[in-house]
Amino acid sequence: MPTTGILNGTLMALYISGTKVANLTSNGMTFNRPTRETSNKDSGNWVTKKSKRASWGMSGSAFLAFDAAYGWVDLYTAMMSETDVVLMSSTEVVGDNKFYGSARITDLPADFPDDDNSSYNITFEGTGPLYVGTVLT
Repeated sequence: MPTTGILNGTLMALYISGTKVANLTSNGMTFNRPTRETSNKDSGNWVTKKSKRASWGMSGSAFLAFDAAYGWVDLYTAMMSETDVVLMSSTEVVGDNKFYGSARITDLPADFPDDDNSSYNITFEGTGPLYVGTVLT
């Protein structure tokens, strides 16, 4: 049964090739469709615009554990090998929307504070269209 009402962010997670990124504390998506000005002498006193190419990205934050099932070390390996990953953001609740596409890891900073949990952030940039589907099983 699909999620109803306002989505609790705890349900939404990042998956790479079907495997959930370990120890996530937050994640998000960005969509961008910039415009270009098409104003000319015939436009009068109004600015006119057309859309340019669309882009998308996803990001996340997680606790760092070297032994995680799909954690920082796996992400580092994918980034350094310049590998596009199959990325998905989903609740994995049957009937909910899922967002997926091919992406490349562009940023992977880690933080190791004194006497506190180590963590990292990750940024993905889409390398083609972002698809919207429905969780089926």
